[in-house]
Amino acid sequence: MSAPTPGQKSWAQIIRWKLPVAAVVGALLWVVSGQVGFPEVFQWMFAGYALLGFVVFVLLDAPVMKTRSGWQAGVGIIAFYLICSALYVAASSLLPQFHSENEVEGIARKMVKFTRSPEMTGTLEAKTKELSGKADEILAKLNQLRSSGASVEDIGPVDVPKLDLATPIKNLTPEQLVERGKLVFKDQECYNCHKVGNIGGKKRGPKLDNIGNLATQAQLKDKIFHPTHWQADGFEDRKKDKMPDKYPDVMSDDELEALTSYLITLKNTSVDTPKPVFPTGYSIK
Repeated sequence: MSAPTPGQKSWAQIIRWKLPVAAVVGALLWVVSGQVGFPEVFQWMFAGYALLGFVVFVLLDAPVMKTRSGWQAGVGIIAFYLICSALYVAASSLLPQFHSENEVEGIARKMVKFTRSPEMTGTLEAKTKELSGKADEILAKLNQLRSSGASVEDIGPVDVPKLDLATPIKNLTPEQLVERGKLVFKDQECYNCHKVGNIGGKKRGPKLDNIGNLATQAQLKDKIFHPTHWQADGFEDRKKDKMPDKYPDVMSDDELEALTSYLITLKNTSVDTPKPVFPTGYSIK
């Protein structure tokens, strides 16, 4: 581009007002898009649109270029194309890139109906080994009984533990159901956002030590499977740390029953657990 001819604006005059206006518009787009819940990548895109608008309006007011023809015109077009392509590639490389492997992993996670952590699997294996040991003990006593000619009563009672994880929840005692709920709490990694006692602590979500005094089991079930139905006091506007809505896909109804049976036992009034904030008309008891 050549220097301005008499009567045309200089580069300083062209940029003087457009640059601050573009900066203000970009900042507004960033703030507003963040407030309404757009991911950060979209915030950058909106701010980039403001910058692009600035460039376009600067080019519209740019001084008239010297007319070129022949090979100079061809070189100019190619140079302009290369510059635009380089800027496009450089800008797009800063944005998150699509990776098919990540998408496949995400789909696989959604297709898994029931998940089991290594801790829960280890517990199941330990229970199985314990049962196997008790069975061997019974067989040994039966063999001893057979060889000695004693009566069945001489065997005595054998304490056989129940395999909690394999037992339907309808057959569990209240205490066993609570223990099952503790395993679900760990299995679903609820401690990543919520703290109970000394477990957890990232403070993305409210402490749960006293939730049993603040919400019913039905309300907790509704919150876990439908996170937007109600919020905890002080957490209403947390967009980035909002509770995920994946649990209907990765948690069974039995696991939900066990988890909430555990949560309603948390009644430590010395911990400041935020109170639930129920919307108008909320009726689940």
